[in-house]
Amino acid sequence: MKRYSFVILPALLNLNASGPAHAIEFATGILNMDDKDNINLRKFEQAGYISPGNYRMAVLLNKQFIKDEVDILFITSQHDNRVQPCLSRELVDMLGIKEEVLKTIPVYHGCLLIDDVDTISTATRMARSELMITIPQALLRYHDPDWVPPARWDEGIAGLLLDYDIAASNAHYRHGASNRDISSYGTAGVNVGAWRVRGNYQYAQNRSAGTTTQRFDWTQRYAFRAIPELGAKLQAGQIYLNSSIFDAFRFNGLSLSSDERMLAPSLRGYAPQVSGIARTNARVRITQNGRTLYETSVPPGPFVISDLNQAVQGLLDVSVEEEDGSTHTFQVSTASIPFLTRQGFTRFKLFAGKPTYGMSNHTRGPEFFSGEVSRGVFNNTSLYGGLITAGQQYQAATLGLGQDMHTFGALSADVTRSRARRENESASSGHSYRFNYAKQFAATGSQLSFAGYRFSDRQYISLNDYLDNSRRPERSWRERETWTLMGNQPIPVLDVYTYLSYTHRSYWYGQHSSSMTLSANRNFSLLDWRNITGSLSISRSRYQNSSDNQVYLGISIPVGPGQQVSYDGQYGSDGHSHTASYFNAAGRDRNWRISAGGSESDLSSGNALVRGNYRQRTQWGTFSASASQKNNSYRAANIDWTGSLTITRQGAALSENLNGETPRIMISADGEKDVGFNNGGTRTNRFGIAVIPGGSSYENSAWSVDVRHLPEDVEARRSVFQSTLTEGAIGYQHLALNKGHQAMAAITLPDGSAPGFGSAVVDNETGKELGIVGNDGQVYLTGIRANATAHIELENGATCTVRIPDFAQGAFPTLLLPCEK
Repeated sequence: MKRYSFVILPALLNLNASGPAHAIEFATGILNMDDKDNINLRKFEQAGYISPGNYRMAVLLNKQFIKDEVDILFITSQHDNRVQPCLSRELVDMLGIKEEVLKTIPVYHGCLLIDDVDTISTATRMARSELMITIPQALLRYHDPDWVPPARWDEGIAGLLLDYDIAASNAHYRHGASNRDISSYGTAGVNVGAWRVRGNYQYAQNRSAGTTTQRFDWTQRYAFRAIPELGAKLQAGQIYLNSSIFDAFRFNGLSLSSDERMLAPSLRGYAPQVSGIARTNARVRITQNGRTLYETSVPPGPFVISDLNQAVQGLLDVSVEEEDGSTHTFQVSTASIPFLTRQGFTRFKLFAGKPTYGMSNHTRGPEFFSGEVSRGVFNNTSLYGGLITAGQQYQAATLGLGQDMHTFGALSADVTRSRARRENESASSGHSYRFNYAKQFAATGSQLSFAGYRFSDRQYISLNDYLDNSRRPERSWRERETWTLMGNQPIPVLDVYTYLSYTHRSYWYGQHSSSMTLSANRNFSLLDWRNITGSLSISRSRYQNSSDNQVYLGISIPVGPGQQVSYDGQYGSDGHSHTASYFNAAGRDRNWRISAGGSESDLSSGNALVRGNYRQRTQWGTFSASASQKNNSYRAANIDWTGSLTITRQGAALSENLNGETPRIMISADGEKDVGFNNGGTRTNRFGIAVIPGGSSYENSAWSVDVRHLPEDVEARRSVFQSTLTEGAIGYQHLALNKGHQAMAAITLPDGSAPGFGSAVVDNETGKELGIVGNDGQVYLTGIRANATAHIELENGATCTVRIPDFAQGAFPTLLLPCEK
């Protein structure tokens, strides 16, 4: 019986100092084979050898991902017969090489040979289809590891999208009264090149006492795109004056503003956060000037909403609609510190248009222009200012100073002067003063996210006040003072984490409004119970003529994997309540809760409230439902479905809900269904298409294939992918899969001999290496497909072709394959 020599090639290495650069010679005498002259180890003589030709690969620079699915030409060097990559000008621009270095790179038929630069090197990893490029930092324009330069941003592909939230509720009250609500809000959009066109809608239908009312509105229609050369975002349509200096309002027009998301993370601002306490299963709705920005269902107890769009600025209206029909409302300020700017850099915002009001965007008031700018004049100091003018009717100007004090935080101070002229009145002028401060205390782990104070004298009028007074002369409220504070503080000695949010506003004419939430959480153990969580929250709000005070006390005890029992006590202006609950999140993508309780009077009279909540996350979206019943009072049920639909030339897929301006990635998996990504959280549909979140705009994000649950005859050529998408982009990735089987084969040439030992068998369609020829033409083939063709590169440089026959599926065949030249 013959013995086949499937040996480990590195064991044959014998370095030869007299050979050419990068060359390796093999001690073939140790091979146990009959024909030692028929050996083809040329591909192993050069580290990372690759045959000349075109290959589709991912590109990495200094071990950092640059771009995937790039067509790269490999050619034979005229100097030393090495095979090296010849890169396109577009790809080389992504590397960020300094201009003076670019001029020294040789050009070959329009592509660049970067390997010919002494300090630049490349290597290939064929098993992962990767080209590794190593360039010293001294030759690169960019040095920040947390920032991806504009040349590497991906604008995505053209497509349509619809992000939606659909909710329905039905409440039946004592004496037969009932109330039914259906609502929906979301975003429809179109992507074409770098442009994003969006339309935000909201729909509400209510049926009560036999009367049905409904309304549909396009609350905002606009287009935007990134201007990388300016580090700015251009918008047109019905947009917001998202100013760091002036009060926000909606208008029809244009804006061009620096986008801090294009900067390194350390230079970015703070995202708004909303907190409060819900008494029952409640619907939290966050609006601004009548437009719904965010809407979600929350269970009883404290809630914190921290995933609002960072671009949202100004005063937000928050309403908490309880299942018993009651509603309490408060306001939250989302102002942030005016931008600090690095020395020598300038950031700006420009707006022009005509103000609007209401959900139908009716125009009001005169046309206006607004501009603001911040300039880094010293290492840690920024000067900033702005103006807003509406012809002779209104003008305002601001001048301020921002200071980064490092260990002591960051602060800014500014003064604004306004001049307004109403019809048939003389002009009046006033001033407004503002002080802002932010600090993270690394030593104590605390964070003062924002502390702000503004004072406006009696004559100061903002443009918002001026427009409201023009439309509704009876309203004469003008802001006097505003205090804003948000922060958190861990107390390690007590193992307690605290959070505070406070906003207070007073007016020269009218009542003040305020909202405050203070919470503390602690984990501890008691007897045999571990990881017990206790929480205490205090919430107080006053808005116009209504006020609401709540105290929440909760404790939860784990009783099993993903399971816990809890007690919640609420003490408010309208009485006290007690609730006991059981929560189960043992399922990966679902959880449910049942609870019972009520006010002290309800419990004593047998009118307890029983409720249940269920939430299921699927690859098409998220479904949630709740139901409750209170004896002799009411019963209610709510359902909610959130999701997204994305359509492109590459296919279409439903997915979890994605914000209209959030990037997303469409993946095509060669028509293979149920291919999972990110640990199976998302899977391809029946057409082999999936859509997953694309991470933060202008930031590098990674996603992975769930290789553990691929079919036995399917293999992913790469399992981890990265991309840097612009705002609102629909990224596209083709997941190349090797679908096929394994087999032993004996390959013969037309003259009856066998290919040389070490010759590679390469699939003609995919370019994948199927196996390496052993002794007497024996080869173990993987990932083969019936009727596919492959080629073998022979010792003399010629090639021959083999055809894989249609063999029995599921078996492990031995194939006889003639190789024809």
